[in-house]
Amino acid sequence: MTVDFLTDTALAGAWYTHKTVELLAPKTAYHRTNFLRDTQFWCPGDDDGNAFYSAFHKYTLRVQSDFLTGKPELLISYDGCS
Repeated sequence: MTVDFLTDTALAGAWYTHKTVELLAPKTAYHRTNFLRDTQFWCPGDDDGNAFYSAFHKYTLRVQSDFLTGKPELLISYDGCS
């Protein structure tokens, strides 16, 4: 069985998202899926926080298909500090 990621973009997005989580989850403190099914990673902030709380930098990764070419693309956004 062969799968063509250019014609089956939903499957390609799911596979690339799975591989991204598999790669980055061990390197971050926490990861979760938001209501849009994007994956958000929380990375500890060395310069933020104090003895009473820890600060985390949040990044969201989304695999989507390009509108013009139909090829997969990776969208990375910084969601601030929590």
